[in-house]
Amino acid sequence: MEEMAYRYESRKLLKQGQIKAAQLSKLKTGALISKDPVYIGYSKTARQNGFTASQFEFMQALDSQIYRMLRSGEIDKILEAYDY
Repeated sequence: MEEMAYRYESRKLLKQGQIKAAQLSKLKTGALISKDPVYIGYSKTARQNGFTASQFEFMQALDSQIYRMLRSGEIDKILEAYDY
């Protein structure tokens, strides 16, 4: 994710004229120590009270669809559309 954020921010700076391509080319990225995962949380109240059947189905459907989108490369395509 950090690499995508770096690319996005550097392109934004170039477009806004805040940095020149020559300056950007001098920058070097460091080694990646770890990757931060992205989480989707479900409310504490819902977990404490127990999910209703429809809430549980929604949670499973959302998790499943995100997993499919990651495997198919669709998430990468969405990120590319936003210069990530």
